[in-house]
Amino acid sequence: MFYEIKNEQKYIFSMNFCVIIKLILFRKNMENNTLNKPTNIKAINHQQIKQWILDIVAKKSLDRSALILECIKNFNLTKDELKNKSSDSVLTQAKSRTGFVLSQLINNGDLFVEEKKIKLNRKSVQEIIKKDEIEQEIVKILSDKKSYTSKQIYNLVIKQMRPNNQSNIRSLSGIALTNLTNARKILKNGDLYTISKDDEFPNTDMGICLKEAQKSNDLFPFFIKAFNIMGGEFFEEFTVKLIAKYLSKNGTISSSNVTGGPNDDGIDGIISYTDNLNFKETIFIQAKVRSNSYITLKETREFLGALYANKGTRGIFITNGSFHHQTLKFIEKQNNLIGIDGKKLFQLAKDVQYGVTTKENKDLLDCDLFIS
Repeated sequence: MFYEIKNEQKYIFSMNFCVIIKLILFRKNMENNTLNKPTNIKAINHQQIKQWILDIVAKKSLDRSALILECIKNFNLTKDELKNKSSDSVLTQAKSRTGFVLSQLINNGDLFVEEKKIKLNRKSVQEIIKKDEIEQEIVKILSDKKSYTSKQIYNLVIKQMRPNNQSNIRSLSGIALTNLTNARKILKNGDLYTISKDDEFPNTDMGICLKEAQKSNDLFPFFIKAFNIMGGEFFEEFTVKLIAKYLSKNGTISSSNVTGGPNDDGIDGIISYTDNLNFKETIFIQAKVRSNSYITLKETREFLGALYANKGTRGIFITNGSFHHQTLKFIEKQNNLIGIDGKKLFQLAKDVQYGVTTKENKDLLDCDLFIS
């Protein structure tokens, strides 16, 4: 009897052990499948990225590059995706989208930059998110294309959101109405508010830029403005792809990587290129978004130093702004460095038909590129 019980216990133990092993192997297999599955960047919306950024900044102040990298951790990219810095990679797209949302938060005044550190602008994260929710609710209310007074809008917002503190919601609703009106996402006529009638473009800063660009006979200022809205990370991705497309007309691109970030030595992109005569080039790119300032001589000297230190053969400094006159003189003296300002960039985009498309002899911004 004792012998039978002992054998039965061994059998049960053996069965349990096998089940445990199978569970471990199953879990490991699931983890491997998850690691190998490509990340769908577009499934992560801007509101989620905004929440990540605000949560990080609420805890600590970081410079722009470090903040973006910290936020990238939330995308749960695979090890292979984190290693791939090509201009079409998931990592580059994640940086670009995060940079865009970060630029929007700074432009809206929710965040500010002090001594290169990004900080929260005297608001709680909950207040910023609440304001965004109210703006979305107001747009939803006005989407029926009827006209409402501010008092009617306040009451409808309160009815929908059912807040504990109604006075705070009224205050935030007033701010939201002002923001939406200034951004021309809604229209104000006397005491009445209505939704913007143009449904072709989204009610965002970029959507408004594209709408105004389509109506204008001068596309150039809107082309420049688009990069100020989208942010530096998008500009880095754009310029690397643009130069690669241009060079591919007369040679072969071995690789084109977006390398911008902390400790990048001032190099935002690297293109390995072989021309039709089989000359091999390693081209370094630095890309800077500028709205109200020049590219300085100091910045250009540092980039040239990085070019020599990292054994690049040629350097291209690109900006949507302008170069200081001293910087232009310096660049002219170099035989392996060129500068591309906003005007040259616009012409290059037209020539390559990237970022700018020409239809029926009219230049247009590429909506699919600028709205993601």
